[in-house]
Amino acid sequence: MTAQLSDRRRVERLLVVDLFAGVVRDGARDVTEPETAETLQRLAAVRTELFLDLTLDRHRTIAQRLQRARSRFARFQKPGRPVAEFGLLAYHFAKILTDRDVLVIGQESDLSAALDRLLPALAEAEVANGADLTAEEGAWQALKALKADGYFEEVGQ
Repeated sequence: MTAQLSDRRRVERLLVVDLFAGVVRDGARDVTEPETAETLQRLAAVRTELFLDLTLDRHRTIAQRLQRARSRFARFQKPGRPVAEFGLLAYHFAKILTDRDVLVIGQESDLSAALDRLLPALAEAEVANGADLTAEEGAWQALKALKADGYFEEVGQ
């Protein structure tokens, strides 16, 4: 299914996966705990599928583009800031994309299963007052920067 994806589409999908994987890794008390490990394994499976059957040069190019796209979120990950707040930003970013059918998450997919475990944990996390609104605004800011880079072009306001 991924063979016909353009490099841009691969980067867009990988970005969402990497954002959530980072939230799980950084926010987990113990990444070897079974539920956490399974969530990370499912996200890794999605990532592997998106890199499957690529030449080494194309893999390297996509990885570099992904790193640049990922850097658009760096300013939202400050030392000492709760991981859950960045998790909310990642959630809002994915929600913007799914609400506009730019990102479609299959019900039986590895990404869906990973998010089914992650999202309830984010909902239960303690965050500062106004963090949800701040996270949504941050998601839009990151999206605007990514659109300027040529990603997620079909997303309107």
